[in-house]
Amino acid sequence: MNSNKLIICISIICLACLSTSLFAFDALSSFSKAVSAVGGAAVKNTAEKTVATKPASLKAGVSSNRKVVYEGYTKDMLAIKKMISSGEVGQAIKLRQKGITDPNKLDLLANLELGLMALDAEDVTLAQASFSSAERSQVAKKERGTVSSFLSGLGSAGVSTISGNEELGEYPGVGFERVLMLNYKSIAYLLEGDRNAYNVTRRAIDLQNMEKEAFDERIREAKKEIAKEEKEQKEKGAELANVGFGSIIKNQYKGSNKEASKVASAFVNPFGFYVAGVVQELDSYEDRSLRDNARISYKKALELNPKSDVIKQAIKDIKKPAPTGRRLVHVIAGDGFAPEKKLLKFDLSLGFGPPTLIELPIYEAVDSQVYRIEAQTSTGKRWARLSEVADITALALRHQKEAGPLEQLRMMTTVIRNVIEGHAWNQAAQSAGVFGSLVNSVKSERDKMVHPDTRSWTTLPSKLMAARFYVPKSVSQIKISTYNRQGKRLNSKLVKIDKGSHNIVYARSLNKTLYTASSDKMWVKMR
Repeated sequence: MNSNKLIICISIICLACLSTSLFAFDALSSFSKAVSAVGGAAVKNTAEKTVATKPASLKAGVSSNRKVVYEGYTKDMLAIKKMISSGEVGQAIKLRQKGITDPNKLDLLANLELGLMALDAEDVTLAQASFSSAERSQVAKKERGTVSSFLSGLGSAGVSTISGNEELGEYPGVGFERVLMLNYKSIAYLLEGDRNAYNVTRRAIDLQNMEKEAFDERIREAKKEIAKEEKEQKEKGAELANVGFGSIIKNQYKGSNKEASKVASAFVNPFGFYVAGVVQELDSYEDRSLRDNARISYKKALELNPKSDVIKQAIKDIKKPAPTGRRLVHVIAGDGFAPEKKLLKFDLSLGFGPPTLIELPIYEAVDSQVYRIEAQTSTGKRWARLSEVADITALALRHQKEAGPLEQLRMMTTVIRNVIEGHAWNQAAQSAGVFGSLVNSVKSERDKMVHPDTRSWTTLPSKLMAARFYVPKSVSQIKISTYNRQGKRLNSKLVKIDKGSHNIVYARSLNKTLYTASSDKMWVKMR
């Protein structure tokens, strides 16, 4: 770094110290606080000179030059995702670890990515360690009183607050991701033949309810903040309502509305109840009275996904006694990749001055070549066709749709920076005399650093699918096959299953690539 850039960076930090909220990009921070902070900085930099300003006349916002690009973390993960899709998951793990193999020394996001990749690589021990470390970090965060939340400036207010670059702070995770973290941890336990899968899935069910309540509260706070700021700025002569921030946000995200409408909210993931049903159904082989418990769990899962064929069939089968002389096989598969969190850029014209560049995070769905997944005999005869349990793509896009008020506040913050703060910076530069060029340089460098968070759990699948069926005790292997929409087989793999136990089989399909794993002996005895 040359000396000029060093001076500029130091100046950014020093100016931030004048008002710690000056550069914060917290969607729930008050718009009026931003104005006050800017005004305070301007007064200090103008040696107490009073300058009368006339509020700009705000008109309906007009967006143009829209583009969506890969930036930040999502862009960095493309190489790793390409490796996974090419069957090189072992190499992908090493690249993501960056030489650190102990999950306890890695952050939340690294452990989420590595835990899922480890399952794909049949390394259940690493998967369990990674998900456990990720869960502990979330518990510790809550105990510190810094419950992660969308756009929160708390907990990692240092560099991210000063610079406005959210990716420099600690990754908080998103509510539906934290639920999926426990879903995958329960899968790891099932593959180990460990009944602790039930305890984890119960935590996932409870967490989903808590996450929904917390998210709903943030949306209510955001709407109140928007109304409050529109009222306060109107009294100061700025008609923020004229801009139509809410309509602009809805228009920018409208392309994903159809997919988002497949679920009622981002917190209707039925996988927790489904795994509870799986565990209780296995338990019922030793205690038949538990079959009704399994039926209740499957029924609750069906309420969250009424179209799931596998859940419907489970409810139908569980009403009857388990067939004798046959083993139960559950297949759980993830297909494709979840939506990628990219950077949306567009120009916003407000009827005066140059357009304001708006940058927002945006989820975009990822296409998959896989149309059908089947569990078959070793000779290719179908045991069952997998059906959807949880639509992760729909959950992510629904979360984006419901988070509209938070993105509206983000856009309002950008406008206040560029319009009102920009005016204060200009006054500070004019008053700084010989140091005016330094002030302008500081503003320029700071603006370059302002950047929305594009981090997400990128290795998540688009969908979680499942099938359940009974096989004779003599069967020692099954085949998992994937097909495209035209019926062409993309891949197939034989999977060995324990002849002396009921079985869980895990699979991950990524176009022509297929990963599989089978469980250890289950905790329940064969009858």
